[in-house]
Amino acid sequence: MKMNYEAVIIGGGPVGFMVASELAMAGVKTCVIERLEKPVPHSKALTLHPRTLELLEMRGILERFISCGSKIPSGHFSMLDTRLDFSGLETSCPYTLLLPQAKTEQLLEEHARSLGAEVFRGAEVLTVTQNASEAQIIFKDRDGSVRTITSMFAVGADGAGSTVRKQAGIEFPGTDSTITASLGDVALLSPPPSGVLSLCTKEGGVMIVP
Repeated sequence: MKMNYEAVIIGGGPVGFMVASELAMAGVKTCVIERLEKPVPHSKALTLHPRTLELLEMRGILERFISCGSKIPSGHFSMLDTRLDFSGLETSCPYTLLLPQAKTEQLLEEHARSLGAEVFRGAEVLTVTQNASEAQIIFKDRDGSVRTITSMFAVGADGAGSTVRKQAGIEFPGTDSTITASLGDVALLSPPPSGVLSLCTKEGGVMIVP
């Protein structure tokens, strides 16, 4: 089956759905291809910062996020002891919004769909090629059927191991990681009295957030 779009977004995380929303709002026929059938429920990220919240406000959808999160008047940078105080910023959103990424993804996906973007979940991109006039994306849908999409543009929003980047031959310059970290959703028998703990030393660091 061959389908035609003006833009195909490969990767249905926050970035992919935000790009899809912006394109759909501009009247661009857009679809999103996402490998996972539903958002990861774990706390991959927990906050939205003032500038992001301003952008959501500009699009008229900020209240959807606020109703699901908690406002915090400050934020941390690299786990340093001195927190960032947002109260002095000239903004309508002088706070961090505590909101699990899974919820952020859900709200952005709903927004993209409401604007007319189509979403293919449980779909694995196999190849991405291009010629002088169009991009061609071949993917396997959740039923195992192989489909082909042609579009004017293909957007790689599929993370650091991006299939789009690799098949397009785009380099990923940078330096190797110097920090190894683990993140987990756990139930603590003795949580910190305040509910929050942020500690960073030369041996390492730990952050606990309810």
